[in-house]
Amino acid sequence: MAGILAPGVVDSVRARPSSGWKTHPTERGTTHDQVDDLRGPAGRARALRRPGPGPVRYVVLLTETEPEAWDHATEAERQAVLVAHRAFDDEVARRGEVLGGRALDRSDTATTLRSVDGTWTVTDGPFAESAEQLGGFYVVDMPDLDAMIAAARLLPTGYTIEIRPVVDVPDY
Repeated sequence: MAGILAPGVVDSVRARPSSGWKTHPTERGTTHDQVDDLRGPAGRARALRRPGPGPVRYVVLLTETEPEAWDHATEAERQAVLVAHRAFDDEVARRGEVLGGRALDRSDTATTLRSVDGTWTVTDGPFAESAEQLGGFYVVDMPDLDAMIAAARLLPTGYTIEIRPVVDVPDY
């Protein structure tokens, strides 16, 4: 079934030591260890990588247009979604590591803080009025973007999937 995210699909979070990580640009085939600038060539952010060859850390954002679809899904439709998430988990485990992730509650349960001229305003609801809302996320280490895309294609087809490299912030 398109557009449904199973609540609690990802229940494990494995911490990764923060020491020993350096920045590398996301462009394939190039390496940089400088941490004086968060932006790489052509303004591209550098992804978080271990020194030398190793995985790139990504956040995989899952947005959906019908968050209530899970509530109305049949048992077979729910199982199909869970099978797709497990296939993603298995592929990432084969080529990298799932570091964490969660399904998110509906956007109407969100609380948003906005700062205007140094004054915070707190409102109920999502940060943006949009047909698509963030439904969940994964944090994963994968060898490269191609492997990440291949794994993401195993997720249920009802999502819009956004993959972003995690940026290392020096001295933070």
